[in-house]
Amino acid sequence: MLTARSGSPRVWYLLPIVALALVLLLSAGAGNTAANDSSLDDLSAPNQTNSDSIKVIAPRGALEEAPEGFTLWHDYGSFALYRTTSEALNALPADIRAQLVEADQMERLWFDSGPIEVETAIQPEAMSAMSTTVTTEAAAENSDEILHLVQFVGPIKDEWLQAIEATGANLVQYIASNGYLLWADGLSRSLLDEMAAEGEFVQFSGPLPPSVKIGPALSARLAAGGDLDEPVPVVIQMVSHKLEEESEHTIADLAQSQESSWAPVLKFQNGNFTVRLGDVEAIANLPDVYWVEERLERELLDEVQGQIVAGNFNADQSGPASPGYLAWLASYGFSTNPADYPVVDITDDGIGNGTTNSGD
Repeated sequence: MLTARSGSPRVWYLLPIVALALVLLLSAGAGNTAANDSSLDDLSAPNQTNSDSIKVIAPRGALEEAPEGFTLWHDYGSFALYRTTSEALNALPADIRAQLVEADQMERLWFDSGPIEVETAIQPEAMSAMSTTVTTEAAAENSDEILHLVQFVGPIKDEWLQAIEATGANLVQYIASNGYLLWADGLSRSLLDEMAAEGEFVQFSGPLPPSVKIGPALSARLAAGGDLDEPVPVVIQMVSHKLEEESEHTIADLAQSQESSWAPVLKFQNGNFTVRLGDVEAIANLPDVYWVEERLERELLDEVQGQIVAGNFNADQSGPASPGYLAWLASYGFSTNPADYPVVDITDDGIGNGTTNSGD
C-alpha cells in the first residue's frame, strides 16, 4: 500500500509527458501517411498502377538524361522503355518528342475476333458458363492445365520468358502485342498472377477466354441467331499435351462427322469436323481448344488473279473485268493449240558424288 501511494504522484506527473509523446507519434504517423500517399504518383515505382501514366519508347541517345516526369523502366540497348505522363511528354521540345513512340498498343492483345483491352480483359463474368465435360471455367478453378495469357510491359526479353518457364508454364505461341499464350496448371497460374500484381515485367495474367477462340465467320452466324441444329464444317485447333485424348473424345462425341485425323502443327494439332452450330461454343469452352472456325469451301479464283495482274479492269476500274480472261488472251493472238508452246522441265535429279566439284 505504501508503495502504491508513494508511486501515485509519480504516475500523475508522467501523464503530460506521455500525452505529449502520443501527439508527436500521431503527427509523425500522419506525416508518413502523407508521404506514402504522395509516393503513389512517383513513376520510379514501375509496379504501381497509375491511370495517368503512359509508356514511350525512345531510341538510344534521344533522352540522354531522363527529363522531369520521365522514368527509365527497361533498357534494351538500342532503345529504352520509359514511363511518363501526357503532361511531361507534351512539355518536351518538338524535335525530341518526334523521336519517341507512344506505346499505347502495348495495352492490347490482338486476336482475329478483335483486340482484348488488358485492363478489362478477363473479369469473372466474362468466362463462359456453358456446361461441358471439362470447361475452361471449371479448370481455372482448380489445378487443371488450361490455355493462359500473359502480357509483358514492353518488348519481350529472354530473361522474362525464362522467368515464365520457371513457374512451370509451357510457352505455346507469341500473341501481339508483347503477349504469350501458355499451357499452365494452377500453381503456375498463381505464380503468374503474382508477377502481374508486382508489375515489374508482367502486366497481365489471365485465362484465355472462350469468346476469342471462335473465328469471325462462326461468330457472325451465332450473333445472327442462326439455326443451332445446322451442320457446319469446321476446323478445330487445340494445343498438344499429354492428356489431349479427353478433349478429342469430347469433340468426337459432339461432332456429326470427322473429315480428317488430328494433324500436328507446331505446338498444336488440327482436325476437320462437321458439328452442330449449337455445339461450337461448347467446343470452344474446352480448356485446350485454341481455335474453332468455319471451314469454307475453296473457290477457283485464278481468273480474278490473272485479270488483276494483267491490268484488265472493268470500266470504272473498281475490279477485274470478268468473265473473259481467256477471250482477252485470245485477242492478243495467243494460240489455243498446246503444241505451239514449249515444255520446260526443270528437275533436280539428285545425281552427284557428294562434293561441290561433281561437274554436274
